Formats: sequence, structure tokens, C-alpha cells
Amino acid sequence: MRDLQHQGCSVSLVSLYPKSTRPHVALLAAPFFTVYAIIKILSRKPDMLIVTHYTTLPYSLLAFACRLKSIAFIQDFEWLFVSQIPAVQRLSKAYHLFLYNFVDCFVFGNRYLESGFPSSAKHSRLFRGVPHQILYPVGSVSGFEESTQPRHGIGFILRNGWLKNQSMYYEVFSKLIASNAIDPGAVCGIDMLNSASSSDKFSALGIHLHSPMHADEVSSWMARHSIFLCLSIHEGFGLPPLEAMCQGTIPLVLMNGGCTAYMGPFSEFLMAPHSSPEQVANKIAFVLSWQDTQLSSYRRRVKEHAIQYLSWAQQTRNTASAAIASL
Repeated sequence: MRDLQHQGCSVSLVSLYPKSTRPHVALLAAPFFTVYAIIKILSRKPDMLIVTHYTTLPYSLLAFACRLKSIAFIQDFEWLFVSQIPAVQRLSKAYHLFLYNFVDCFVFGNRYLESGFPSSAKHSRLFRGVPHQILYPVGSVSGFEESTQPRHGIGFILRNGWLKNQSMYYEVFSKLIASNAIDPGAVCGIDMLNSASSSDKFSALGIHLHSPMHADEVSSWMARHSIFLCLSIHEGFGLPPLEAMCQGTIPLVLMNGGCTAYMGPFSEFLMAPHSSPEQVANKIAFVLSWQDTQLSSYRRRVKEHAIQYLSWAQQTRNTASAAIASL
């Protein structure tokens, strides 16, 4: 929104639900909230409508009916979210591809999303013709400061959704601790699920889990670790490893899509997508065996790379926001 405002656009946000709405209430009251959102959108008499989530994608039909420009901001391949069952994913993908017919422009959050987007949605469609495609890489240099704190051990974040692979973290650290490859006190996680069962399970290993943190606190927390571990099966934005690199923390990452968009020359920190807990544990133990001088060199290099990436991202967003404003 801020970038478009800098281009002279008047931008306003329409929320589908009040912030505190519980999921079951949102589902039951969906017809009311939908009508309310449509009234709010039309009352503002926009020239363009931007949808940012699969729940808002049907509003591209409203834009089509009202002859408005419509933009879909692609933050992930969201048809994967709904289930691990392939048939359900195919049904969800069909829903997305149908509604993509009514979108004028696709805006991609990184190169992975741009390159992996279904080709059928990029070409001439039934209702809109050939859509515009704009790369708008996410991430910001602001807020990253040089850390003078001592570093030790490994950090990780437990997040919601089957694609985030929460159970594998426990398996990996169980193996590392059982083999005496790491001191459990040198491992620390953030539990974004705020789950008592997760806390109890990791506590039994001697690993402390923090409750959910604000983004600024997460950056400071990452700066206290030598390694950041990301074991997601799939990521769209995949920003946590990039945020870790900005703090000079080495990311160890499964090749999960979005995260690879930021890793640049550091292929040695990528692991095969179907790596076993034993393979991940062995990789961690190998990196931890490095001399302090080697770890320090890599921490400096990953931070330099991350800052260069984010500087490029900012320049690219400036160009992209101008292109969006001109639609």
C-alpha cells in the first residue's frame, strides 16, 4: 500500500472480517460479511481491486462485473494449503484457475512464485485476454541492525499448517541429543502455535520454546543463534531464512520452493526436499563441527548476500509499483 501511495494512488483496505472474528463465526456469518464487503468496496468507487488471498479471489468476479481492473497478489500456491490429499488439492487448484480468468494482472512475491505459477493462467483467458505479470519481491532492509550478542546453537520456528512439517523438528533434535551431537540448552524455538503439547514434548528433550513473538523480537532472537533451521515441505514467500541471513545467521533449509529464491550461492545450506530426520541431523552436526573462523566467515557472507538481495528487491518494487499504478 505504501509503495502505491508513493506513486500518487489513493489506497484503502477492506477487511472481510473484524480482526477478532473466530473461524467458526466467520464461516457461519460468511454471507453477511460478503455483502458487507461488497458494499464497502462499491461505496469507495475504486478503479482497481487487489485481492491477496484465496478467500478474496472471488471478488475478482465483482471487479469483472463492475469493469474494474483486478490484480491478484500471489503470495503462495494456495491450493496446497487445504489438504494433503491430492484430489482435494486438484479441486482447490481448479477453483483458483477458474477465478484467475477474471484477473487483469498477477503480482508475484518472488522469482519462485513467478516461475512456478501455472502456465495456463499466464496466457490468454476466456474473459480477460493475456494478463500482465509483475515481479514485486517482498522483504525490507529496514529493521536489521548489527548484532553484538554472542551466538550459540540453533533456532527454529514451529508454524501452523501441514506444509510446515512441525513433527520433523522433534525427530531431528531427538536424534541429535541422543547421539550427544548437541547440548539441548543450545537449541531454542518459537512456538507460533502456542501449543501446550508442543511445549511439553520439547521440554522433555530439554529444549525451551518461546511463545509467539512480534516480528521485531523475532529478528533479535534470530541474531542470537549460529544456525536457523527451516524444515517446511513447501514455502511461498519463505521469508524466515532470509530474515535469519540478514542477522548473520546461517540458514539450513529444505529445498521447499520460496526459501530457495533467497539462498543465492549458498547451495551447501540446502537439503533435499525429502531428507530424512537422520540426514538433517547429520547436516546440522557437520555444520556445527566447523571451526569458529569458518562459521564467522559464512555468517558475514550470508548477511552481505541478504542485504544485497533486499536492496535489489527495494529497487525492483519501486519499478513494479509504478507499473501497477499505470494499469
